[in-house]
Amino acid sequence: APTEAVSRAIMALKAISSTPWKDFFEATSRVEASMREDPSGTYPKMDFDSCDRYRKRIEEIAAGSGLSECDVTRKLLELARNDPGDELRSHVGWWLIDEGRKEFEDIVGYQPKLREAISDRILTYPGRAYFTALVVFLLVAMFPPLKVISAHADGLLPLLAGGILVAPPAMIFAVAFTQWVACRLISPRSVPKLDFREGLPKGYNTVLIVPTIFGATREIKRVLERLEMHWLANPDPRLRIALLSDLADAATQHAPSDAEIEQCLRSGIEELNRRYAETSPFVLLHRRRLWNPSQACWMGWERKRGKIQQFNEFLADGNRAAFKVSAGEVETLK
Repeated sequence: APTEAVSRAIMALKAISSTPWKDFFEATSRVEASMREDPSGTYPKMDFDSCDRYRKRIEEIAAGSGLSECDVTRKLLELARNDPGDELRSHVGWWLIDEGRKEFEDIVGYQPKLREAISDRILTYPGRAYFTALVVFLLVAMFPPLKVISAHADGLLPLLAGGILVAPPAMIFAVAFTQWVACRLISPRSVPKLDFREGLPKGYNTVLIVPTIFGATREIKRVLERLEMHWLANPDPRLRIALLSDLADAATQHAPSDAEIEQCLRSGIEELNRRYAETSPFVLLHRRRLWNPSQACWMGWERKRGKIQQFNEFLADGNRAAFKVSAGEVETLK
């Protein structure tokens, strides 16, 4: 009966829509099965989108080299196995999308399409390509009005004056058009990611940093609440949340409110750790002001960028001299 046929069709569509097609594809793809033999062991730990990017790149190379996708994958794995002691070169991604890409493409005889060849050339010399395009489009934009001026005025002076007047709008056009062309030729590229949906595995301890500047104690409560929200959204025992803080710029090295701010920060972090004592995930690393002659004031060195740089140095060599005030289990970050 027609009603029964429609009912069966609806049930079939429902079954199709509820099928985990990503899992089905990864379970049946021969390329996927081969890629999971990645000598570095990294590929099986990556998320679906990152793996899919690798698979699509294999598909593109196969189409441009005359080889099958399985043959491309086999040659890729052979290259990765040549450097078993090198963590980077033994990962298939090094040869597919990173520094080894050109060498691998030459080995398999890959011929890129015109757009890809232009993009690669631009990415090889990005500064030179951008400057050249900017100059060309600037000259193109200035040529018509200068031609009109030269046709109706004699001498160099009117042409020079016209060029000065035309240059600013022509430059605006050149910059806008150069960036438009760049966006059309260069596609956005995502960074490959590991799949941590089931939590951080052993050996992948992670620190979430929150760089902040405090000028008054009333600002602290809101930031501490945000730290707690980050933890509640990601309650992983291998996750630490570090508050990297500075004092607001001042005309003197020390301000009357500094000691109170630092005490509130310490007590706030300690209270959060007592609240979540099982993991004690919160850490405070606080810097004091240094004299900045270019800004003519006392401030945290290089503000946000400086905090992050000095934090990375602490992770690398354990030196936390830049952070004069701390709270929480700082040593667990190293």
